[in-house]
Amino acid sequence: EQHIDVAAIYFDMGVALYTQGELGRAMELYEKVLAIYKKVVGEQHLNVASVYYHIGVVLQAQGEVDQAMESLEQALAIRKAALGEQHIDVAAIYFDMGVALYTQGELGRAMELYEKVLAIYKKVVGEQHLNVASVYYHIGVVLQAQGEVDQAMESLEQALAIRKAALGEQHIDVA
Repeated sequence: EQHIDVAAIYFDMGVALYTQGELGRAMELYEKVLAIYKKVVGEQHLNVASVYYHIGVVLQAQGEVDQAMESLEQALAIRKAALGEQHIDVAAIYFDMGVALYTQGELGRAMELYEKVLAIYKKVVGEQHLNVASVYYHIGVVLQAQGEVDQAMESLEQALAIRKAALGEQHIDVA
């Protein structure tokens, strides 16, 4: 029960349950995985960060944004220490923190994080990657909410151009 391979299976089961919308059951498994990983590999291991990240995502989906932010911040601290600031996995946490802040109406803080994510993604995966398009889209949504319609349109158009180039005109994410 306290083995890393057991924890990995519980983790994958949690992901499957989350995907099916079984948030409570997913959370139970993630908490079990977290306890095992902390005991077996230590509190600063990347596996622990991954569990904190997934717990944060579940909490956000449950509307528990403050708790989600705490969990995401724990994941962020571990990933930054292990991988550095300019890593794609660090950017992924910043992105989800931006989404959480946006849902709380903290548009300025969300924008700061999206801009940080955009800089990392451009550097790591290139300017025409779909992850970059996703960030441009979210920046556009924040700008629109802030009443900056012209800037929002520019950002949304950048997102659309990248998606068209990557996916083609007929793809569902373009249409």
